[in-house]
Amino acid sequence: LILGNKNQHEKLVPLLEANHIPVVLFSTKSYDDVKRTLTSIGKIYGNEAAATSKIKVMDEEIAGIIAKVPKKQLKVAIIHATPSNVTVELDGSIAGDVAKRLGFTNIANGSNHLKNNPEKTPYSMEVMVEKNPEVIFITSMGEQNKIEERLKLDIKSNPSWNSLQAVKNNKLYVLPE
Repeated sequence: LILGNKNQHEKLVPLLEANHIPVVLFSTKSYDDVKRTLTSIGKIYGNEAAATSKIKVMDEEIAGIIAKVPKKQLKVAIIHATPSNVTVELDGSIAGDVAKRLGFTNIANGSNHLKNNPEKTPYSMEVMVEKNPEVIFITSMGEQNKIEERLKLDIKSNPSWNSLQAVKNNKLYVLPE
């Protein structure tokens, strides 16, 4: 049996099935997805008690973290950067789900998603200035240092960035890949 990630391994399913290799793919875009995946893996391995126990521990740890977060609803933007493209993440993304659980207000909520990606919306500096996030989180895919260099150059070369509350207050965070 092969366990895989739907986004990364879906294209391999026909080859595996043609060779009589069983495969189960999981999609883990939210914490609820993670818990469902753990439950399924517990069933597959015949150890549902271990999965249930792990979920309980995770729930307690997350509740402890959430309890420490100030109750002020911060307006956040979650920018996803690659060496060739910049988008903004919606609540359906992993980072969006975490932000929502922490009580943050994602400025991208209500935006139309990309045609080929329901987790992201196009990046718009005009919308960013209009919504004026208090905190900006940056997720990335690719070489971290190149992406950080590009973003720093964008921020320094565009006065609109400097008008954002998050930039003024140095609340710009690059999240680990």
